[in-house]
Amino acid sequence: MSAPQRVSSFRGDLEGIRGIALVIILFTHLIEWPTGGFVALDVFFVLSGYLITGLLLREYRLTGTISLNGFYRRRIRRLMPSSMLVLVVTALAGLYIFIFSRAVSTLWDALWSVLLVSNWNFALNGTDYFATSLPQSPLLHFWSLSVEEQFYLFWPAIVLALLVLGAGVRHARRRSAGGPQSIRPVVVGIAVIGLLSFGWNLFQSDLNPQVSYLSTLTRIWELAVGALLCFVTPLAQKIPAALRPVLAWAGFAALLVVAFLYTPALHYPGYWCLVPVAATVLIIVAGIGGPSHLVITTNPVSRYLGKISYTSYLWHWPIFIFAGVLFGKESPIYLFASIPVSLAVAALTTRFIEDPIRHSNWLEPQKRSRGHRHHHRHRHHKANRQHGQRVKVSLITAGATLAVALIAVIGIAPQMQKSSIPVASAVGSGVSPTSTAAPGTDTIATEESRLSAAVSAGLNTADWPDDLTPALDKAIDSRAPQWVDDNCLDTSEDNYATCIYGDASLTKTAVLLGDSTAISYMPGLVPALNSLGYRVRTLTHGQCPFANVQVLGQAENGQAAPGFPGFCDDGRAWSIQKTLEIKPDLVVITDGEDQTGAMVVQGDDARLRAMQAGMEDSLTQLSSLTAQFSILASPPHAENVAECATRINHPSDCTSTIDDNWFKLLKVTKDAAASVAAAQNRTVPVIDSSLWVCSERSACPAIAGKTIIRADRTHLTRQFAAGLQDILKLEYQRILGVS
Repeated sequence: MSAPQRVSSFRGDLEGIRGIALVIILFTHLIEWPTGGFVALDVFFVLSGYLITGLLLREYRLTGTISLNGFYRRRIRRLMPSSMLVLVVTALAGLYIFIFSRAVSTLWDALWSVLLVSNWNFALNGTDYFATSLPQSPLLHFWSLSVEEQFYLFWPAIVLALLVLGAGVRHARRRSAGGPQSIRPVVVGIAVIGLLSFGWNLFQSDLNPQVSYLSTLTRIWELAVGALLCFVTPLAQKIPAALRPVLAWAGFAALLVVAFLYTPALHYPGYWCLVPVAATVLIIVAGIGGPSHLVITTNPVSRYLGKISYTSYLWHWPIFIFAGVLFGKESPIYLFASIPVSLAVAALTTRFIEDPIRHSNWLEPQKRSRGHRHHHRHRHHKANRQHGQRVKVSLITAGATLAVALIAVIGIAPQMQKSSIPVASAVGSGVSPTSTAAPGTDTIATEESRLSAAVSAGLNTADWPDDLTPALDKAIDSRAPQWVDDNCLDTSEDNYATCIYGDASLTKTAVLLGDSTAISYMPGLVPALNSLGYRVRTLTHGQCPFANVQVLGQAENGQAAPGFPGFCDDGRAWSIQKTLEIKPDLVVITDGEDQTGAMVVQGDDARLRAMQAGMEDSLTQLSSLTAQFSILASPPHAENVAECATRINHPSDCTSTIDDNWFKLLKVTKDAAASVAAAQNRTVPVIDSSLWVCSERSACPAIAGKTIIRADRTHLTRQFAAGLQDILKLEYQRILGVS
């Protein structure tokens, strides 16, 4: 087996396919369509493996070795200037736009990106790349760049070692420099690396999909596939000219199909990425040794997009994030200006930063020979002077930008922290959802009026109050203490004995069934029921509805998250059995609004019918109890204050409206309760919580008075939930018929 004589050359079609892949990514990241646009990253990985390995082999064929220093210098000139510029600008923008905690998080993300381990930072922190409902880092996209940079760091040494091994195998032939040499060890070594990575990818994708998606170990096989294509040149050159367009267009069609058919619910990469990898292989092979006539990639537009694809990828995500935060993801500016702005900024960066530095002699060793310098001066003096001027300007600009960034971090950050993290005031300052009236004088109507006044105050507040409770930076950490501090969200035999609230002298027992939305009521529900003589026991499970329906966990469609739906099915059965054993006096049930979107059953109407039947089934399983049943509706979803709040916007920018799905879910819940009540000759009241957190016009503010309502889109802050104590007490006094 001998080394290929021509392992790499410039290919306009490959530059064009980069442009097509870029467009797919841009639209997927902007509007989440096509749903499987993430497959474009597989294209980039395979192309990188092919092109970089080709360059290494070509250098070895020409010089008999691979200069690791030279390779790293070229990669630094190619990648570092633009990436450092984006990191500095993004970190600065975060400091001036984000609330302090998110700004600091962005700074840390920038640091990990500089260290080339961004993907491991996000993987170890439990980041879900597809969780677009959560606050996302404006540097999240650097994970894929870190994968490639880690590849660049180790791959040249691996290839060189394998080539040296091959040279040793053929040493007996005493070949001359540039003569035939064995590449079998190289091919076998790359294939083994690829197979090991692919095997780990299959295992990790089922075990932990979030980590698998971001991991270098599960992606290296895609780069290895591209590397192996460098050794098929002799065979690819024999492909008939008539067959080349067929292969190229088949690959392109396959790539488009999976881009539109795949969804984030897949356990990716797994087996699923074989299709986009194979599609990229077809496109590459079709153009080896002859034109593939894939005009969609060889036209000037696609090729130019491919030329600026690196800088476009760098800029697009932070621009999308900041545009979404500042203008809203439904605004025309976000929808129609984000992509053009990203491409324009990328084009300018390529022209004035990337190209001048990449073609300069920056980092190249200086020649010491006077004769060589004299010869070099006469041949390249003019070109070097031009390059030197460009590099000088670029480096001065980059240095000034970095200096400003450091000054901002060191000098401005402490003041920003003081101004962007309000000092929490005592509950009751301003308009608060907590009642201050004397016991016994309130009715449900007057308490709802008090809550309505707080909601109205939140809707009409022009600026973020200085004494918010909790502070904006602490909202995400202010979920119910029963969840965060006591670890009683997922109840099992291990924590069953400790997840009970109220003095042992209380003679009655209430159980709470449902998911994390149920437990978010606990700061107000526990004191309300304690005051009525009930100890409260949690029998909840995160992401698991009380209604007997199968759910997929975090996924909305497609495959289930690891352990689902079995985790919920087993947890529900255990909770119902425990409830039957306890024989409580009161059963409180809450299922979150998002459970309908996570069901195995597909179709909105089918899911609502299944939810009603599932609620009836679970309630029927408890029919032997004499307890009073009650269903406490979940708060309607709203904007995530940790994501939408900034230093330069207003509370009104975080106002949302109740989704129709919430009203439909409330209706089927009431229908299920009425059906069971009629069959069992009991009452099953459903408490409508919408007016506690939203106005009669279904407008849902981020704050009520001076209290932040939700820790995220779904769960109440512990401070706001505690303020619901009075209304919950009044509701259960009515339900239980006590005073």
